[in-house]
Amino acid sequence: MPLPLEPLRSTDALGESTRYGIQKQWPLKSKTDDSLHWDYIQKVNYAVQDFNASIAEKESLAREGVVFAITLIDWIDDAVERILSCYRDDAIDSFAYSRQSELDGTRKYFRAVRSFVNAHPLGTDRHSTFGLDGSYICIDICNKSRLLGLIDSDLYMLSPGGLEQVDDLREADVVLYAYSKADGGIFYHHIGLDLDDVCQVARLCIDKLYELDKHLGRLRRKDFSTQ
Repeated sequence: MPLPLEPLRSTDALGESTRYGIQKQWPLKSKTDDSLHWDYIQKVNYAVQDFNASIAEKESLAREGVVFAITLIDWIDDAVERILSCYRDDAIDSFAYSRQSELDGTRKYFRAVRSFVNAHPLGTDRHSTFGLDGSYICIDICNKSRLLGLIDSDLYMLSPGGLEQVDDLREADVVLYAYSKADGGIFYHHIGLDLDDVCQVARLCIDKLYELDKHLGRLRRKDFSTQ
């Protein structure tokens, strides 16, 4: 896919301006959770570094680069939620991410893409909201330059709004080659995907982590019961 994509924000500044925020130990459930939450933070950090390195100074991503990017975003998404699970309920009950509804919607879209591109056929039929009801099978990934001469009537776009037929795809779109069970797998179907839309879930998850950091920075141990 043609680049550039915006690099993801790193986790390096967590705790720096929030009276230690996410670095505090006492809001965590146990010593084990203290260790785990650092492991998860490190996983986010490494995934961000790998993602940013994979897109740096590149004009396009090959098939394996697209799959790798989706995998790294999935790791970030999972690790951020696991970080939250390490905290005492009374320490995070009052935490509400300001963009949670946006994250929820973006996460549903991302998981539909992940299932279709990386994990098909596992759970693909669970994403009918996005037009993925189990009938399509993704078989290859390319960019628009390989579609020269293609009849434009068989072009689709998989966006956060769902799967819809379009007249054309942009140069920046990843193109998924798919078969459909509906026509017996006889014809190719070409589904465009904007990787920037897919990256949005990672941006929101990292932003949520920074908001959690600020929330924890405001907590005082004296206001909570000891465990």
